[in-house]
Amino acid sequence: MADAAVIWITVAQTSALMPESVTAIRQDGLDLAIYRVGEAFYASDNICPHAYNGRLSRGFLEGGTIECPLHGAVFEIKTGRAIDGPYCADLKTFPVRVVGDEIQVEVDPADVIGPA
Repeated sequence: MADAAVIWITVAQTSALMPESVTAIRQDGLDLAIYRVGEAFYASDNICPHAYNGRLSRGFLEGGTIECPLHGAVFEIKTGRAIDGPYCADLKTFPVRVVGDEIQVEVDPADVIGPA
């Protein structure tokens, strides 16, 4: 029986993300940043917790970190841990899995608007 507390949603195809890239995905009421580092995929909130207008998908991806383009807060994309610059909280991250060519993100159903 599936865990009713979480659901997996498909957010992109692996072929749509270039290596060492980050892209914004707005879907089902969620605003996510999807990262490809090497052959690994990660997901986080797209909005920096320090500044609500800071869209991390417009930030600077370097190795395993993302830097907010507005104020320079730096986060580990794998864990969301804030590691440098001005920040007020860690970055929310989401579990990711790849099924075939689909990148899927695990989310709480309460955060999803519409069918998942």
